Amino acid sequence: MSEPCRLPERFGRNLDAWSDTIETRGISEVIDSHDILIVHVEQQGQQVPAT
Repeated sequence: MSEPCRLPERFGRNLDAWSDTIETRGISEVIDSHDILIVHVEQQGQQVPAT
């Protein structure tokens, strides 16, 4: 998410940081340029087994 959304290096990698980015604005020009944001995530890499 960091690269396509052009998030800063200091951006945290958790849901609180993501929520702040969407709600507060002023962190990503890419996100700020849209009134509606839809994120499509495809699963890649290592799968974590369900517990």
